[in-house]
Order: sequence, then structure tokens, then C-alpha cells
Amino acid sequence: MYLKTKINSLAFNTVHGSFAKEKVLEGNFDISYAEAHQKINIKTQKLKIGSDVFDIIAFFNIGKTNSLFGINIGTDILWRNASNLLSGNISTKLNQFDLKKPIKVNCDIKGDLNVEGDPKIVVQADIRNNELTIPDGLFTNCSFKGIFTNNFKPQNGFNDPNSAIILTNFKGEYLNIPLKIARATINNLEKPIATGIVNADFDISKLNGMTNEKILHFESGHAKANLKFQFDIVDLYINKPRITGDVDIDNATFDYLPKNIHAEKTAVQLSFTEQALYIKKIAYKHKKNIIRIDGKIDNFLNLYYDAPEKMVVNWNIYCPNIDVKQFLGVLKKSPVQKTAQTKQVKKKNVNFSNQLKSVIEKCTAVINLKADKITYGSLTATNTQATLQMLNSKLLLKNGTLQTSGGNITFNGAIQPSGNHYIFSSTAHVNRVDIASFLKSFNNFGIHSFSPKNIRGRLSSNANVTGLMSSKGDLIVNSMRGKLDFNVNQGALLNFDPIMKIGKFAFPLRDVENITFSDLSGSLNLRGEQVDINKLTISSSVLNFDVDGIYSFGRGTNLALTVPLRNSKNDAQLATKEERKAVRERGIVLHLIAYDNEGKIKIKWRKRDK
Repeated sequence: MYLKTKINSLAFNTVHGSFAKEKVLEGNFDISYAEAHQKINIKTQKLKIGSDVFDIIAFFNIGKTNSLFGINIGTDILWRNASNLLSGNISTKLNQFDLKKPIKVNCDIKGDLNVEGDPKIVVQADIRNNELTIPDGLFTNCSFKGIFTNNFKPQNGFNDPNSAIILTNFKGEYLNIPLKIARATINNLEKPIATGIVNADFDISKLNGMTNEKILHFESGHAKANLKFQFDIVDLYINKPRITGDVDIDNATFDYLPKNIHAEKTAVQLSFTEQALYIKKIAYKHKKNIIRIDGKIDNFLNLYYDAPEKMVVNWNIYCPNIDVKQFLGVLKKSPVQKTAQTKQVKKKNVNFSNQLKSVIEKCTAVINLKADKITYGSLTATNTQATLQMLNSKLLLKNGTLQTSGGNITFNGAIQPSGNHYIFSSTAHVNRVDIASFLKSFNNFGIHSFSPKNIRGRLSSNANVTGLMSSKGDLIVNSMRGKLDFNVNQGALLNFDPIMKIGKFAFPLRDVENITFSDLSGSLNLRGEQVDINKLTISSSVLNFDVDGIYSFGRGTNLALTVPLRNSKNDAQLATKEERKAVRERGIVLHLIAYDNEGKIKIKWRKRDK
């Protein structure tokens, strides 16, 4: 039979609309009817529906006891042409996707004419070297076999909740990244869930095209991934993918652009589990810095999307050698880039790069640091340990210990960028460091009236201070505020100009160029450019004196000096502090003032308070 007709309505369920609606059907049908079996057989080759041709074999049982039917359809067809032959409820979803080249499709429909509901539908497709467009992007050089069934679990009937799409032997490139998926399943087309295992093996420079917003730029390196994935599909977009498995990156060189960080020859091993993300190994090299990292993020899969601010990244970091100043840039926020105010259509899915950046900025990093050698300007420290917590752009330092200048320091503190500077606060206990070496390491804290060569001894101190550092990490001395208590043992003052001036003024016959002392201690309040010296006590072999008043890094020095003239040479031999204190101010005592006079220190007599 030859037939040419226009399809007005062809439907299993008229609520869902017509198949091949308004399409012209034309071709030859071979039809037979077996009266004994009450069965109609239909066969057609190159049946034209619209602009495409189909080979169809069908049968219909029309007896009272047997009403089964079956339709098998085979064709080579473009995706969009096939979609437009389906009912509207299906085609509106399928039109979100596309395949550039024709695909080989076979559709098998089996049902019962006397049973309500949908028949069993199985569609098989063979895709070779094609381009697959999905709402989230484009796969090139794409090959796979696909199966659709509306009876994924045989006992659950023929319906959308029991429908599934199964992909096997998937190979393709997503933004030039080659991916392989042995098997992937999308089931429950009412609330679709996709599962599968993806393998990737590629040069990581291919990642540079993945993100719209530039976060990472990869120069070299290689990555291998073996990941099991699961994600919801909401309005045909991938939503909150959950992955388990391993990622290995080797010999990576990259830039982290928001913080202007350059990393060389970096190795990374990641293991994703349901309970946590394990950072098994990160070997990182930057300039002279070498860092080895391992860590853990508990509840990673849940917190990444829903509550990144609650995510805690636990790092264990070991550094053979690290330069602190080179890493202060990590704390700075990247500048806000101005973009043209053009009207944009908001995508329904969450952009990967925006999500990653949000997680990095919101999560809290807790770092257990151990370093063999740390340098900060001229300061060199060894055997350093500390717990660091990074929250937004703030770095907290807890339970820190280090060895430097022949002694050790314990400390707690915080550093936070502010404009072109860094704000820091610190409590520190310094125990018996070589004072000359220590002062030299910190550029003598900006003091110009004496240099580290003017003093020797062992410094111990307690400090609770806040202040500023420059953008290069240098201490801005006249910004410091807080309290400092200190003492120096086994010390000496060498060619210290203020003392030499006092000596020439008060007792010119004594040698004040080289003063050894048994006690040098003080209590200071730091007020930016000025320092309140509440009590500075010096007990030496040449003389004893006490100082209080104001010392200024600029102008405004005004110090009261109390100088007993008695010979203090033998005071150190007295057994107790009480004995030394009792004889300290016997005899003649000078009361002087050291004050600022146009930038130079002058000395004058001071009247004693009544």
C-alpha cells in the first residue's frame, strides 16, 4: 500500500500532545493480516516522515485474548529533527541538547492495546565522532552508545520516575579536556539523578579555558583523575555534583591570580570520600620556598555548596625553608574589577569558577606549621612550630615557638591587610636571645640614637603590641602601640651616645664608653612615634641609673635620669636584690633631663619633685 498523508494527531496520551504533528508521511507499506492469529504485520522501508526516512517493522494483535503490539523504528537522523517528531513534553527538554551530526537510532515500543498507560519504550543510539551540546557546555570528538528506557526497574512500571538514560563507553573532550566514562546513568526523569565513573588523563594547561573568571592559570603539569560522580539535574542543569575518588597532579606550574602567587613544580594528590576530602600530598615550590602539605576537610561534599563558611581546612605544612614576606600577599583581597554594565541573562546553574572562589574566600583554614628555617627580612628562625588559622583575609597565629639569635620566642598574633598596609597584633615572650643580633634582624626597630653595635647581652621580654607593616612586610616602627617589659643579662653598653654625654657632663673621669651591667630592665608603653618609659633600670660596673619619661622616634624626647655618683663596681657581689637596692642611691645622686632640642639630645639639670 502506498500512503501519503498529513499527521494531525498521533498519540499514546493526548494530554502530552501529538507525535510527528503536522508532518507529512509518505511511503510504501507491506501489510499482512493473519486471521487465524488475528494479527496485523506491517513493514516499511524508507518511509518518509517530514524530511527524514525510517525503516519500521510493527505488529498488532487485535484478538480478544491477545492485544499486544510492537513497533520497531530505525533511522539515521539529526538530533533536532528527531526531537521535533516527539510530543511537546519530551521535545522541549530534548531541545536543550544537540548533536551536530546525524546519529544512528533504533526505537522499540511494546505494549498492550487494552492496557492504559504508556507502553514500554527502549531507544538505542550510536554516536561516533560527534559534537554534543548540553546546557552546561560542549563536548567535542564525542563517541558513546546511549540507551533510553522507561522501565529501568522492571517491577516499577513504565513511567517517568522509572525512566533512565544509560551511556556506555563515553569518550569526549570538554573544553579540550579528554574524558572517559565507562558507564553513566541518569534515572528518574521527574527528579533526575546522574551517576557514573569518569576518568581523565591530560595536560593541566587545558584547564585554562574552563573558567570565565580567571582564578588559576596553568603553565605546565599533568593530571590523572578517577572519580565516581553523582549529581542532581535541575531544569536540565547539573546541580551540586558530588564526587568520590582520586586526583593526581604532577609537576604543575601555575599562577593563582587573585593573590599573585606563582607556584612551580607542584605535585598534588587528592582523595575524595563521603566523609572528607583528604589532601594526601602537596609538594610546592615558590622561588626559594619549599612547602610540603597534607590535610583534611571533614564533611567536604556537604559544606562545599551549602555552607562554605562552615568549612574547616586542616593543613599540616612542613617547610625546609620559607620567606615570610613572600607569602604576605596571600592575605590581600584581589581588587574588584569593574565590568561594563550590560544586561546579562542569569544562568540557572552555579558557575564553577564563582563557586570555587566563594569557597576559597569563605572557608576557614587551620594550619599546623613546622619549618626548619624561616626568614623575615634579616631575621632567621629555626625549629619553628605554630598553628595558623586563615579566615577570609585574616591570619591568626597560635602557640607559636621558634629559635633565633641564640634564644627562643613563643608567640600568638594576628595579621590582616588594610589598604596598602597590614595590621598586626601580637603577644610574645622572648627568652635569652642575643640582643645585638635580634635588634639587627628588626632593623633596630627604627631607633637611630643607638645601633645594635652599641649593646650586647641576652634579652628576655614580654610584649603585647599592635602595629602596621608595609606592603612589603617591613615593620613600621612608629605605628606600634602596646606594652613591653624587658631585661638584659650579661650585657654591656658600648659607645652609647646619651650615656657618654651624661658621663662627660657629670663625671668626666670615668670610662663610660664600655659599660658592663648586671641588670638592664625596663617597662615601656608604646604609643606610635612616642614611647613611655615607665621604668628603665641599669645597674653597671661604672654607674647605676634609672630612666623614665618619653622617648620619641622623631621629635619630643623628654627623659628623666636619676644617676647616683657612688662607685657601683662592687654592687654585683652583694648577695641579694634587697641589699643591692638598699645601697643603690647612697651618696650624691644627680637628677638630669635628656630632652630633644631640634632633633639633638641635650642634657640639663632636673629639679626633684617635693
